[in-house]
Amino acid sequence: MSSFGPNHHAATAWHRFTEETTTATRDSFNVSSLTDSGTGETVTTFSNNMSNANYASASMATWQGDNRGGCWICYNRGNTGTGNLPTTSTLETQAYAGGTASNDPVSQDLDEASVVVFGDI
Repeated sequence: MSSFGPNHHAATAWHRFTEETTTATRDSFNVSSLTDSGTGETVTTFSNNMSNANYASASMATWQGDNRGGCWICYNRGNTGTGNLPTTSTLETQAYAGGTASNDPVSQDLDEASVVVFGDI
């Protein structure tokens, strides 16, 4: 065991949520609120801020079942690449579905999604 203690590598924030009808938290840790800022766009606000904006995050989402291929979540940089990067207090994500040979990926509200954050608080 390292000198940092048993929880040094534990997630510092996580949440499972839905965007399908309304954005709502199903369960969370160190998340004070979610904000629906557009189709597939969710802003997560941390209860306790991260010590810097260089934390790592990972996400997953459910299959959409509409023949558009997979779905994924990424940082919300917008179409111009000028969206919001992570800050010490918030993480803004964008969800997409699709990306087959005949369909470009499109922003989509997801039925189930999870985001986990690793960093110092």
